[in-house]
Amino acid sequence: MKLIRFSFLVFLLSMMMIACGDDSTTDPDGEVDAPNGVVTLITTIDGEEKERLTVERKGDVLTPSSYNLSGYYVNANGLFNIMLSGDTDVDNNFSVGLFAVLSELKAGTYNYTDFDDQNSGGYRNSKFGTDSYSASSITLVITKVQYIALSEFGGNYYITGTLNMELENEYNENPNVNVKLEFENMEIIKGITGF
Repeated sequence: MKLIRFSFLVFLLSMMMIACGDDSTTDPDGEVDAPNGVVTLITTIDGEEKERLTVERKGDVLTPSSYNLSGYYVNANGLFNIMLSGDTDVDNNFSVGLFAVLSELKAGTYNYTDFDDQNSGGYRNSKFGTDSYSASSITLVITKVQYIALSEFGGNYYITGTLNMELENEYNENPNVNVKLEFENMEIIKGITGF
């Protein structure tokens, strides 16, 4: 019985929070034209650029189509994620990702040096080692944030900036790598809207 009451209370609070959301963006009329975006991943070892990969997004279409690009921001708890990956062939099997907590998705510089379940960064690239790299230092710089409402309940952010990570894995042939993600109008899905 207590579980039923608790579940009902959580449901009521959730509905109240949705109704009292603080997002001041009005709902658009008709079709929304999302800004096109581009993301570039630069891998550096010992100060020398080793690889540069670029993916462009026009609407929902990615070029190259074999790349995956995703991101989300959950404003109820501040969870933020961006990920770029590609599985085009054995020689181009890579992924880079950031998981972090942001109290608000807005322009600013965010530095991370202590890592846990909520703040972490990783990189994997079959060209530089068989094991994944873990971040030892992360700097996220967001220079622009645009929010476009798709309905009264949700929408997407489009962010511009850079992500710099120093990463390490002592078991790889190249134990230390640096990656830089340059992004313009990267699409970030707004999660658990209205809170």
